[in-house]
Amino acid sequence: MNINPSLKIEAHFYNNIEKWNKLAGQTSNIDHFCSSFAWIEPSFRVFNKGTHLFISEIEKNALILCQGINHKIGRYYIPLESSWELASPFLGKNVEQKICALLAPFFHMKWDVIYLSGLPFGSSFLLRIKKCVSKIKNISIRNGKLTHRFIASLEDGIEGFYARRSRKFRRNMRKNKEKTSDIRFQIYKINSSFEMLSYFNRAVDIEKRSWKGLKIDGIISPRMNLFSKRVLLHAANQMSACGIIAFDGTKEVGFLYGALFKNIFRGLQMSYDNNYRDLGLGNMLQHKMIEYLANNQIKAYDLGSEIPYKTRWAEIKLTTQSILIRRR
Repeated sequence: MNINPSLKIEAHFYNNIEKWNKLAGQTSNIDHFCSSFAWIEPSFRVFNKGTHLFISEIEKNALILCQGINHKIGRYYIPLESSWELASPFLGKNVEQKICALLAPFFHMKWDVIYLSGLPFGSSFLLRIKKCVSKIKNISIRNGKLTHRFIASLEDGIEGFYARRSRKFRRNMRKNKEKTSDIRFQIYKINSSFEMLSYFNRAVDIEKRSWKGLKIDGIISPRMNLFSKRVLLHAANQMSACGIIAFDGTKEVGFLYGALFKNIFRGLQMSYDNNYRDLGLGNMLQHKMIEYLANNQIKAYDLGSEIPYKTRWAEIKLTTQSILIRRR
């Protein structure tokens, strides 16, 4: 069914958080955190204003998209989070077997473009989608880009983590520890709206002094500020969130925070005062978080989207794929 914005949508969208997260957690080979409500809802509200919510649901499986109109491409349907293409619009334990049923409404609707991203890679997902929509006349189908993110196993604790790193990596970390010997690192649990707001405001203050802040980028840019604050708010209230702040004396000079979902920590934001760049403060923030997570039996650390430095920290690479369907 196609749902237009109304008070009923608000009730439907906000009152089924537990169900939404359960479906996301049951879906195989996707980015679980970025398919959860904590990530999707802020993206929809901040980056997709003016679009309508579309939900196709059958037998505890769902396809969730937003619908809008663009003067260049016409009527389009895209995932609620399409900025980084991390989230899967298909959710549910057996969703691969329900693809055609979930896409069935599109056989009878007017649309010009459907873009689906965050789909499991190396599965029959794309083949099933192509087979299903091929019944629609006058369409073209094209595979989209692959998206990668990196995950570090915390099996066997902090010792196991470093045993899987290279000798050069371990040597550099020893040097970073020496350089930051005067820096104090404190862990903060963020499990309420009050704790979230207090921590986030401190992170923003540090971000202003970072290389990103100097460019008015990162979480001080208006839309990313709204998005990041809302993500952390949901994570604090629905899951479990935590962060680190680094201190030089009483001065706060660095931070890293993220959220736990399915016993995997998803790193969300990290930054530090640009004057401390030569100390390797970013590396030490990562180290301190990994140490904390490993000591609390967290099974993995998802470092997020593909950036070259992350390959040194992680041994698991999660790949998802996308598909573009157009009406000619």
